[in-house]
Amino acid sequence: EMIENIGSVVVTQTYENNYKTRIEASYVFSLDSFSTVTDFNMKIGERKLVASIKEKSEATKEYKEAVKEGKKSSLLEKNGDDYKVFVGNVEPGETIVVEFTYLTQLLTQFGDFKYVLPSNIAPKYAPSSYTNVQYYNSNIKYSTTVEYKYNFDMIWRSKNKMEIKSLTN
Repeated sequence: EMIENIGSVVVTQTYENNYKTRIEASYVFSLDSFSTVTDFNMKIGERKLVASIKEKSEATKEYKEAVKEGKKSSLLEKNGDDYKVFVGNVEPGETIVVEFTYLTQLLTQFGDFKYVLPSNIAPKYAPSSYTNVQYYNSNIKYSTTVEYKYNFDMIWRSKNKMEIKSLTN
């Protein structure tokens, strides 16, 4: 939802394990420096796990311990403007939904508000640590050709006349 130049954006990601082994799914995206994540949760069937903010080292340690113990777990990690989501122990055939909310300030460009919808980092912009990622407990490697659906719904409240256009699609 956008109200004038402030946006509250909810991103929902669905991870489905189509392999015969348990996997760790991960996803990288960027937000500009005018944005911040305010909510993060994971849904497994009817069960909803709500995240809490912790020191990076403590959160990473808890996530790794949970994954090692075979528990479902997720982690949202921030590195500069880049965020990485980890979802551990996705069982074969299982679907897990990760949802996060972020607030952003819309900037103006030539008198128009500009909103950029983050998707993922193109390989040429990805830090070297994001290449050739190997998934937990499997031989599945990171792929830049994964097919996925992309849905976009927007509510924009403004006292001014609005025109919405895509500069890339």
